[in-house]
Parts: sequence; structure tokens; C-alpha cells
Amino acid sequence: MKKAERYIARHTLIPIIAIWAGLTVLVSLFTLLAELGRLRMHYQYLQAIMHVVMTMPALALQILPVCCLVGTVAGLGILLNHNELMVIRTSGLSRTRICLAVIKPVVILIIGSMLLSEFIIPKLQYAAEMQRTTARLRDSQQIAKGVWWRNQNDYMHFNAIMNNRLNGVQIFSFNNQNQLTKTTHAEYAIKDGRKWILKNVSTIDYLPNETKKTTKEAELWNIKLNTQLLQIAMTVPEYLSIRDLFTYIQYMKTQHAKTDGYRLSLYDKLLYPLTIISLLLTGISFIFGPLRSATTGSRIFAGITISILFMLLQKISGPASLVFGFSPVLAALLPIIITTSLSIVLLRRVH
Repeated sequence: MKKAERYIARHTLIPIIAIWAGLTVLVSLFTLLAELGRLRMHYQYLQAIMHVVMTMPALALQILPVCCLVGTVAGLGILLNHNELMVIRTSGLSRTRICLAVIKPVVILIIGSMLLSEFIIPKLQYAAEMQRTTARLRDSQQIAKGVWWRNQNDYMHFNAIMNNRLNGVQIFSFNNQNQLTKTTHAEYAIKDGRKWILKNVSTIDYLPNETKKTTKEAELWNIKLNTQLLQIAMTVPEYLSIRDLFTYIQYMKTQHAKTDGYRLSLYDKLLYPLTIISLLLTGISFIFGPLRSATTGSRIFAGITISILFMLLQKISGPASLVFGFSPVLAALLPIIITTSLSIVLLRRVH
């Protein structure tokens, strides 16, 4: 029985890895083509290629669940076509043990993916985004996406953050009556020890009867900034590590800000292993059920279709929880519950 389980594991793991590698390269090529359409004077081919290479690990993790489903359908489908799966079943290997034989080797991929997601991908994704943003800012003086930050009555915007340097600093100061009293624009700010220094500063003071504009080459900025939190804020939530998400959620609570979007990303990451396992079960159940007599092409097409539906459900349930106010936990669990329930029903109908 152990030999049969290893045989099943090998014939499902190899298609999963092959499809995963091929699809990652294919999608990365399409991403590169899209990046080439955004080239500017200071954002050229080399920068675009570097950006795509640095974002490939994050892309690979996003498509792994889909590849697990399609690879399982393809691998078990080949065994079914050669009647090997039927022989294994008649030799006494139960459906439960077949499911475990498929899931066990994928656990290694899941653990590796979680480690990448926690320690490697956040740094790569942040570096890629800052590299692209910095290059583009050299071609445009407009406000980039960047990040907004609040310190008491000051609202600040930073275009990019690299180590102890803030690029494109804009500060809007208000009084206690919420009236704008001062705007400050600086090309960049650099940290010198415990102090921040603004460079190439332009300031406008809004006085009762006039406005006063001043410019300076450098100005001491008396503020305490947590650059780690700023870097987290600059990163798209889905690319943050679990630790960073938890840290930023706690910070946002102290600022009495909404945390639903970050909580949704946190639950998605925590439930990532269950997402993959649920799709593996879906693939197994379809091989034993509706796709038992289908051709290999039909099985793969069905696997891709199911994967797309699953991804659409994920994309819809997340924003729906933010709009309609139901729990982000439920939004993250809903696709998993639906696919797992469907798999259990189909597997129980197998005789």
C-alpha cells in the first residue's frame, strides 16, 4: 500500500510542479509585456525586467492553488486512463488514503510557500515597487501613489521610502479648527541619527490676511517616524507577511482607523494552506465523479474552469465583506467552505 501511495504522490506532484513552473513563466512574460508599455526615460528595459523578476515569487504563490487543482486533475486523469487508479482502488486503497497520498507531498510546497510569503516576498515586492516608483518619479513631478501618514494635526504624503530616505515629501498642517495653516514640500527627507532633515524645501504659510512663501535648501524636521510602519503602509496588503499585517493592524487600531482590508489579507494568508487542500480535494472528487469518463483535455479544461470560478469567488467575497460589513473571516472562509463541501458530497457519492 505504501508503494501505491508513493506512486500516486509522484504522478500528481510532477504535473503540479510542471504546470506551476510553466504558468509562472507564461504569466510573467505577459506581465513583462505590460511593463514594457510603461517605459519612460528613466524606466527602461532593464528596470522593467528587474521589476518582473523580483515580483515572480509573489506571482508564483498566487497561482499555486490553481496549479494544484489542474495538476491533480491531470495526474490522476492519466492514471485513470491507464486503469491504474482502478487497480489501486480494487487492491484495497481507500478514497481517504488516496486523498492523503495526493495531499502529503503538496504539504512540502505549502510549507515552502508560507516561508517565502513570510520572509522573502515582502522584501522583494517592496524593493520592486520602490525601484519602479523612484524611476518614474524622475520623469514626473506629480504626486505618486505613495502613502499618506498622520502625525497629530499634520497630514503627510511620501512618494517613496528607501531605507532612511523619504522621497517626495508633502506636509499639510491644520489647526484645531481643521483650517489649513501651512503646506510644506520637500524633494526628500533624510534621517541623520535621530533627526530628520528636509532637503530643497518650499513652505507656504496661510496667514489671516496673506500667504507667505519661503524656500530653503535644508530644514530640520522635528518628528518621530517609524520607517518600518511606513514601509508596511507602502506595500500592497496581500504581499505583506503575517507579522507585518498583525503589526500594522494593531497600529491602525491605535489610530482608530478601519482595519478590514488588512484583516482580510491576514485571514487569506492564514487560510492559504486550507485553500490549496480544498482545491486538491476538489480535483480528486471530480476525477472520481463527474470527470471519470471524460477525456484528458476535458478534465484539464474543467480544472481550469473550476479554478477561475474559485478565484472569482475569492475576488468577490473579499470586497463584498468590506462593502456590506460582514466578517473578513467569513469572506476568506467562504470559497474554502463551498469547494470543500462540494468535494465531500462528490466523494461520498462514489461507490
